[in-house]
Amino acid sequence: MSYVLVGLISFFIGYAMCFRFFQKDITQKKPMVFGGQVYIAEKK
Repeated sequence: MSYVLVGLISFFIGYAMCFRFFQKDITQKKPMVFGGQVYIAEKK
């Protein structure tokens, strides 16, 4: 269970970093590669 928690924390931290540094790409709904993982950004 601890591994799942660490994974979720890492995901949210990575997504927050993406949102902070690639906010322009997020508003344009472009896929991003960060930390070896692909995040599909959607404007909410």
